[in-house]
Amino acid sequence: MTKEQLKSLIEAGDVNKIKDTFETVSLVNDISNLLDMYNIKGHDVMKPTKRKDKAIKNDKGEITDTVFVSRIPLPVQKNIVTLGAAFLGVPKLKSTVNDEIQKNLLSIVDKVLDDNKFEYKFRTCVKSTKSEKQSALLLYTEALEQNSEYWNGYSFNSKFRIRMKVISKSLGDDLYPVFDNSGDMLAFGRYYTYKELINRTEKTIQRFELYTADNIIFYSKEGRSAWEKNSYVNQIKKIPVIYFYQPLTDFEDVQLLIDRLEKKVSNHADTNDYYDSPIVKARGEVVGFSEKGETGKVLKMTEGADVEYLTYDSLPESMKMEMDNLLKFIGKFSHTPEITFESMKGMGDFSGIALKMLFMDAHLKAYDSEEIFGEGSQRLLNYIKHAISVLDPKYKPAVKLQIRPEFNYFLPKNTTEELGNVVSAYGAGIISLETAIKLNPLVEDAVSEMELIKKEADAKKVKAIKTNDAIEQ
Repeated sequence: MTKEQLKSLIEAGDVNKIKDTFETVSLVNDISNLLDMYNIKGHDVMKPTKRKDKAIKNDKGEITDTVFVSRIPLPVQKNIVTLGAAFLGVPKLKSTVNDEIQKNLLSIVDKVLDDNKFEYKFRTCVKSTKSEKQSALLLYTEALEQNSEYWNGYSFNSKFRIRMKVISKSLGDDLYPVFDNSGDMLAFGRYYTYKELINRTEKTIQRFELYTADNIIFYSKEGRSAWEKNSYVNQIKKIPVIYFYQPLTDFEDVQLLIDRLEKKVSNHADTNDYYDSPIVKARGEVVGFSEKGETGKVLKMTEGADVEYLTYDSLPESMKMEMDNLLKFIGKFSHTPEITFESMKGMGDFSGIALKMLFMDAHLKAYDSEEIFGEGSQRLLNYIKHAISVLDPKYKPAVKLQIRPEFNYFLPKNTTEELGNVVSAYGAGIISLETAIKLNPLVEDAVSEMELIKKEADAKKVKAIKTNDAIEQ
């Protein structure tokens, strides 16, 4: 779509046509099947049309009863997505300030992210994108109350604060990103419904929001009434949406393997239902049984009769092999490590290099994901910087400040080894004390720790001087 086509479409004012056009050109139109894959209640094994119950028929072909088959869904998709998001982690800000105004800008960016609980919203976006292909962060300004102390302590003259909200299909939103031929976002549409009390009656309100760099337009209606329009000038002059998209979910490549595994597990459960209680097979005639709970039980049989248990000794080797292979291939091709007590308990202590090798596959997957979420995080930081400069123009010269997101992939730590390496490097004189403190895995705030060490060192010097003076006297 071109800017001219978008402008003409919006000016025509036909909301239904706008929505239909956005839906046609958007990257993802129908993801209900993905939500079914992600939520165990929507798995094929749970659907009677896919895994049918068994009908019992008499000699006349009439259905007399129904045997309900076992349905055992496995949350494999959720495990793949959860671990993928955990290994990627949340980006930390990395920046070098050159003057006071850049320092102030960085502190304001930190406050915006912290007050919006960015760490948790980012994790939600990652998991939504990995399970639904897309999600977004919607940014907006919120007016502060008169005489608000929200920006106290910050050199920021604004009557607004910057807010953000996660939007995705699983949260009730239909997302419609619109791009031009160069891949730049021209507009973003969001459709959702909500309940509202009107004249003491709960009504369902439809809402379609349209965001462009120039305008923000809200359309809403109840029932069959006409769409009502509220339009606002976009003061920030940038589309206030950070859109995340990946072509495939984290589990689509192994979905058929998961379906097969659930089918085999459910079939095995059905087999157990038939054979886990003892079945007695008899030859000849049994004329008497002992009572339940009676000791010294005796069976009375006619001559030549015999009885034995019909047993199901164990899971057939071929079935066990297939289920083991399915689990192995699902983990391998989704790049999901098996992190369980059973798999880890016999491994002992790992060195840092061994741990990195153990989780290399998961880290390569996280590295690949960084292409999507690193770029999105950078766009978010650029938007916040620009919004701050619009809300308080004195920060326009500081917008050039480079703030980069930096990911540290999840890795279990061998603290003793890390600390030993730092001590050895400092003792060898190849790193400074300040660098050693920054690398110390036991220290969270290197700057504060350095100050405490200096204070303690100064206190020891003073004490030593006083002690020497006392001895000399």
